[in-house]
Formats: sequence, structure tokens, C-alpha cells
Amino acid sequence: MFMILVTLGIVGATAYVWCTRGFFSALIHMVCVIAAGAIAFGVWEILADLLRESAPDRGGFAWLSGAALGLGLALPFAISLAVLRGVIDKILPANAQCEKALDYVGGGVCGAVSGIISAGIVVLSAGMLRVEPDFLGYQAASYTGGAGRGSIEKNKETFVPWVDRIVAGMYSHLSLTTLRTGEPLAKHYPDLATYPGELRLTFEGKSRNTVKRRDVSLLMWYTVGDQAKGAPPNVILSDKWSASPQKFSDLDGELISGNHYIAGFTVKFKAAARERIGSTYVGNSQVRLVVESTEDDGEPERRALHPIAVVSRTASATRVAYSRFRYDSDNMYISSVGAESEPTFAFEFAVPAGFKPVAFFVKGVRFGVEDTAPGKKYDSVSQRDREIEEGDFPHMGGVGPILDAEGKPIQDTTSGPTISTTPVTVTASIGFVIQKGTEGPRLTVVDDGKGWAIQDGTTSISRSRGGNTSGLDKALRIERFAVNSDTALVKVLLTPTQRPEEFVRDLETADPNALPVLEDINGVTYQAVGWIYRDSSKTEIRYTQANPIKSFNEIPRVTRNTPDKELTLLFVVNNGVDLIKFRIGDVVLDRWPSARPFHVDMPFRR
Repeated sequence: MFMILVTLGIVGATAYVWCTRGFFSALIHMVCVIAAGAIAFGVWEILADLLRESAPDRGGFAWLSGAALGLGLALPFAISLAVLRGVIDKILPANAQCEKALDYVGGGVCGAVSGIISAGIVVLSAGMLRVEPDFLGYQAASYTGGAGRGSIEKNKETFVPWVDRIVAGMYSHLSLTTLRTGEPLAKHYPDLATYPGELRLTFEGKSRNTVKRRDVSLLMWYTVGDQAKGAPPNVILSDKWSASPQKFSDLDGELISGNHYIAGFTVKFKAAARERIGSTYVGNSQVRLVVESTEDDGEPERRALHPIAVVSRTASATRVAYSRFRYDSDNMYISSVGAESEPTFAFEFAVPAGFKPVAFFVKGVRFGVEDTAPGKKYDSVSQRDREIEEGDFPHMGGVGPILDAEGKPIQDTTSGPTISTTPVTVTASIGFVIQKGTEGPRLTVVDDGKGWAIQDGTTSISRSRGGNTSGLDKALRIERFAVNSDTALVKVLLTPTQRPEEFVRDLETADPNALPVLEDINGVTYQAVGWIYRDSSKTEIRYTQANPIKSFNEIPRVTRNTPDKELTLLFVVNNGVDLIKFRIGDVVLDRWPSARPFHVDMPFRR
């Protein structure tokens, strides 16, 4: 909302100023603005690299690294416009005057065009700063709300600034026509308007949006499958760790269909690329592959893709092993393991058959790959998976136990997650305490005589804001859900690390559009009315009995690749019923025999 106001302010003020100065003056200014924009995009990458590489790692100017892409566009635009205006004003100190009506109308139109270009460059530049994902209320890219969970999608809302899309489209088109160069903007930056928003989708909204070129290196790239023919999604988008084909969508929100092949890019990060907390985090939004068609006779079609999976080391304190992790969940970030100083990741993209890679981007750094051949070609998914599992994957190193100083395997003394023996429980307890006053405005709580209870609504509470609630006065404790005397609350645990492998596999293959329900012995079904979701940064609660969950797609996504995420579904059922199934659509995940059903008995006390 605020970004729209900023945009309207720039466009409106510019149109008004040049409306009062006459048509020819406004026309000259518009030409200068167009030229300044062309100069800015022409030197953008070069200047951004210079600023980023010269920024110190520490000290007062360390922020320059995260602002380099934005400043690299805004500064040359402002400087070029100032110089051009100065030169033109010297050459043409006075302009011809038209009739007043023409001066006002023509000046206003030219002023509006100048304002749109200026505002577009401001929005694009501001979007490439190290700021939160929804900076000033505008998010150019986000995680899809469709079936391809974890995919990056451009903003489809109509109430957005639009000037960034107009300017990006205009200069991309000019780079292929009037202002064409050997390396046009459109070739390396299709869907340019979404690029700033992609960079800002960072770990907890606070990690680095860019890295320095010297802190990351592209080791090689490889293919899985035939580049010309490809293979259907059910063949190319599965692996040994999850047989179900991955559902993934493009920037337009369309699910992947047709034949594809996998293009993988192996990257090594240096220690300087780590966050302050000591690890390197990479999400699929900050990695981009530009591909172009090999079959077009004229200007080839180009697309911007994001990775569907990454090959990296598994998190183990005692053993070196590697696995393939799908980007199948929102806000999923793969991190380096422990104190690993130079982690290696292989990002995999689903590339349409007949397209070839042109440019690879990682955290704002572009690598040209158009003239490089793949370092390895895998004929099948199983061949790649076998090399990953056996430690033969290029540049990843071998597998085996980690040895101590005496050459003996290190023993794991930590207690990892265990399979829950009570994944389905009957209780109105939240499971933790929320301090009254921190629950947020969208959550309604009531005093039911025993203390505060959640009656309805949703909330998202930062884990850092939760604070220490031990010893909190009863009058400030929210720790239950409100239920009636004839109903009961059933909690179903979905956290993958606390469920058997078969359950997790069925969970990952469930239809995202299907309804999660509990079914009793009489065939009566009960829809989920909410959830409790927790990860490293926040706790989310939804409890809406009047608005039950319509599809599995509404629920936060948890998979085997998200060990830090916990999810529990909430169901309100008739007290005293006997349950026999928990299912999502036709996929039954928990089953109790009719002879020994799950009996719901929740005593109600005032």
C-alpha cells in the first residue's frame, strides 16, 4: 500500500510539474529520462559488482554489499539524468511555446511518462535493497498459493505499483530492438520485475539478499535425462527418497507439464558467505536459471526458472552423507552443516525439453553458462541418486563416519527426534503458554472460568517475542482452546520427524486439494478447524470452528526436508464418538480397527 502511494506521488508530482512548464520542455525532459534509464540498465551489473566487491565485510560501510544491486541501478540513473539535463539546458536555454491547451495536455502526458519511468526505477532499486520481503507493503514475488507448494510465483494482484513491470518490460523490449546490444537485458533478465522480490525472500526475512562474487564459485553443471527429448514429470521429478513425483509450478503459477530434463548446478560458498549465526542459508527464491529455446528461428523464447531441489550434505554430527532435498515447502532454506566453512550445494532445475541454460544466478551473482557444456550427463534419475547415496557425486566428497583425533568414529551423544507414541490426542491444551497481550489482534480469547482460552481466529507470534512464560500469573496465561460441553478437541500430529516413514510418504503424496478429515465408526466425518504450526522463527495458530479448512493446501507444508517445522491439526468432534480413520481425501494416514476404535472422551469441567 505504501509503495503504491510512493509511486502515485512520484508520477503525480512529475506530471504536474511538467504540465505547467509546457509541452516542449516536458518532451525534452522525457527524452532525457528515457536515455538516463537506458544508461542505468546498461551499467547496472558492472556498477553493482564494483560496489559489492569493494564493500568491507565489517564496519560502517558493510551494508553496501546488500544495497549494491539497488544502488547500481539508482545512482547511474540519477547522475545520468542530472548530466543530460545540464547539457540540454545549456544547448537549449529556451524552448518554443505552444497553445496553452496543448502545453498543458502534452506537458502532462510527457510528465506522466517521465514519472512512470522514474518511479519504476525507484521501485526496482528499492526492491533490491536488503529489506524485508514485503517492504513498504509490496512483494513482487512470493510462494505460490497453488498446488506446487514451495514454488516461487510472481505477484498476480492488480492493486500493485505496476510501474516496475512497465519499466522492466519497456527496457527489456528496447534491448532487443532500438537499443539492442550484443548482450541484451532481456536475454539475462526475463521477468525482471520479479527479480528484486525473489532476492528479498530470505531466511526469516533477515539473511543476506546477495553475496560477493569472490565468495561463491560455480564448479560445474550437469544434466539428468535427454536435453532434446526430456521425460514426463512422473519420471524426471521423482527420486529414491520420495517416489511420488514432485509438483512444481512456474513464475506464472502454472504446474509443470510436458517433457523436461534436470539441469543441476554445483556451487561452493566460501566462509565469508555465512550469516552471522554461523551457517550459509539458501532458499530457492535466491537461485535462478535463465533458459532459452533452441528451436526458435527468430528471437528465442526465454524463461526464468527456480530450483526444485538441492543436493547437499545431511545434518549429522557423526557421519558424512549426502541427500537430495526437495523445495516443496514455503520458506524452506537449506543450510550448511555445523561449522562447515565451504559448503557445496547442487541446485536442480526442471528445464523444458528443447531449452538450454543461458545464465545461472545465485544470491545476485550471475554466471554465464551459455557456452559451457555439462560436466556430466546422467541417463536416469536412479543413476544420479546412486552416486549421491554412495558418495560419488562430483565435488561432494565421499561418505562415511566422522573420525576423531585418534581415528575412531565419533559417537552421537545427542538425542534426536523420536517417533511419537501418541500422535493423536484428546486435549484442549495448546501445549505451551501464550502471554496475554501478545496474541495479536486477529485472535479472540475468552475467560471460561478456568482462565483465558482461544475462542476463534488466527495469529502468528515470533518465537523471540514469546519470551519466558514460566511462572506467569494465571491472569496472563492463554493455554487452552475453548470447546463446548458436548464436543472435544482432537489433535493430530503431522510433524514428519515424529511419524513413521510410511505415514510421511503418504502425507507427501496426498492431494493438496483434498479435505483432511477424521471419520468415526458411523461414517460421520469431521473437518479440521485449525492447526498449530511452529518453526525456528514463529508460532502460528488457526482455530476457526465456523470456517473449517477447505483443503490440505491451506495448511502449512511440512516434509522430511523440514526437520525444524512442527505441525498439529485441530479437529472438533462430538464427545464420546469412536474414530476409525484420519485421512486426506482418499489417502488414509491413521486407521483404527472397528473392534478397537479410537475413543474420544474429554471430561468437561466448569
